[in-house]
Amino acid sequence: MTLRAYKQTIKRILENTIEKSGLPEVEIQVKETTRPEFGQLYVNTPFTLGKILGRMPIDIAVELAGDIELQEGLVAIPFQPGYLNFRISGSQLAFKTLRASIVPDLGKGETVIIEHTSVNPNKALHVGHGRNLVIGDSIARILKATGHITTVINYVDDSGVQVADILVGFLHSGYPVWPSKGTKFDQYVGDEVYVGVNEQYASTPSLEEKRKSILQELEGDNEISRFAKEITVRILRDQLKTCWRLNSRYDLLAFESEIISLRLWDSLFRKMKRARIAKYEDEGRLKGTWVVTQKTGNTDPKNVDDEKVLVRSDGTATYIAKDIPFAAWKLGLTEDKFSYSNFSRQPDGSILWRTSTKDGENHPKFGGANRAITVIDVRQNRLQEIIRSVLEAVSSMPLRDRYIHLGYEVVILSRESRTNMSGRKGVYVNVDEALNAISQKAMIETRKRNPGASQKWVESIAEKIAIAALRYSLVRQDLDKVVVFDFAESLRLDGETGPYVQYSFARACRIIEKAGEEPVISESSASLLDKEWEASLILSLAKLGMRIEESALNLSPKNLAKYTFFLSSQFNAFYERSPVLQEQNKELRNARLSLVYRFKETLGIVTNLLGIDTPEKI
Repeated sequence: MTLRAYKQTIKRILENTIEKSGLPEVEIQVKETTRPEFGQLYVNTPFTLGKILGRMPIDIAVELAGDIELQEGLVAIPFQPGYLNFRISGSQLAFKTLRASIVPDLGKGETVIIEHTSVNPNKALHVGHGRNLVIGDSIARILKATGHITTVINYVDDSGVQVADILVGFLHSGYPVWPSKGTKFDQYVGDEVYVGVNEQYASTPSLEEKRKSILQELEGDNEISRFAKEITVRILRDQLKTCWRLNSRYDLLAFESEIISLRLWDSLFRKMKRARIAKYEDEGRLKGTWVVTQKTGNTDPKNVDDEKVLVRSDGTATYIAKDIPFAAWKLGLTEDKFSYSNFSRQPDGSILWRTSTKDGENHPKFGGANRAITVIDVRQNRLQEIIRSVLEAVSSMPLRDRYIHLGYEVVILSRESRTNMSGRKGVYVNVDEALNAISQKAMIETRKRNPGASQKWVESIAEKIAIAALRYSLVRQDLDKVVVFDFAESLRLDGETGPYVQYSFARACRIIEKAGEEPVISESSASLLDKEWEASLILSLAKLGMRIEESALNLSPKNLAKYTFFLSSQFNAFYERSPVLQEQNKELRNARLSLVYRFKETLGIVTNLLGIDTPEKI
């Protein structure tokens, strides 16, 4: 039984006690104490009952403690001024915790769409995109592990202005379609073509007219749009190599051009007109456009009526006009007109599907989920509010709990300059470049520790260390905190980092390998783990279910990242102070070995949820 299970047991027992005592029914929340010497869990229920009954909370706490029929190993303790604490027997907690690491089933089959990464197909992924990927992929892993039926979508904006920019480069600025040998196509297009064209607009205004013309062509079936598809798919395939390198995977690629081709926008646009959510502007700065006037909770007073252009004066749809029907499709609020085809096989062996306008193949069900989570940075807050508000208006349904924007702060290059990464300006650090630099450092360290290992093995371990370092650095911060990307910091292989967690896992594996046996835990041997640092590690292991539950409910993988570091630190303190293989008392040796086994299993579960590989040897 984990601490989460104890919380559920205490809640159930307390509810029964209150009912039998004739006390008013109240909501019971069982929480963790900050000081284990006063018990591991507590409730403030006596305060709630005291307000209702006009009695002193401590008196109610004493009364409840006397009436509760607790199971073996649990003790209820009233504390001033009215808390009711619960202490779990150390041997009971150790025995039950060391038998299994349990991931809670929270989803009960709820369907969830998670959209993340969604990098415009005109450049390689930079570290800012990497934060989006790591957050989204971790959340998808957590929700899937906790019993949700997940669909992970990578949205491909292959019809926007950014695509028009690179076509200007190829068709009108003389950039060759094939880069020099050895250069990834996505890096070439982003670093040279996209940046170069945006610099040329200032000196060659005629190019902007070319872009407008191309943008209109992208919404039809013609030579330009077909060329755009060819180029964007080439870029996308290289982007996916980087995504897969970071241990991410997807179920579906959703192409924006197909949303346009299938005219998913038309029916919703008609509904918006009827509901007067969309209106035509016949004067002013927005003359000739269709705008959405739906109010949102994030209305900017500088933006009168919260207007947002849906259709430009030249008749082309803006990105919000494409995002609205796609969001409706996610929640099953509009007909699924897509066909689906096999795009590629992913490194884990699964099929990556893509939306299609042609006859499709047998495929899993897509769209129509109970919840849709869109991972995108906080600069899109208002846009996402407008989308949800529009969908609520046309569907007459509250969608705040179903259409969820998971916003996060941006990645900047230095604390002093606070420079945001920008593909248009060429100010960024590519994910591949960052991984390569970290991997080179890790290779040197790995070779020092393993002088006789093969080069192939060293390179493999160095790559895993690099991925762990980057993923951990991007996920361990609160979502509302700006991440400062610093090469020197990211290259550190100690401290609160992914590699430190990996080293802790490998240390546990070495102990188990040397032991040469799998221990069997008993209640009597578990009671021998009575040292303070042993009890602390056991208590932390018992919190696995709660930490996963918190991360799933709050959509916050940071909680698990912090948990892995804390757990690793506690294990290393245990390793330094409690001999395992050298312990002469066989029963105590067996108990400590069981603790090592459970740490290894628990850490393996959590690091997998964070997309971090844990090699058994480093």
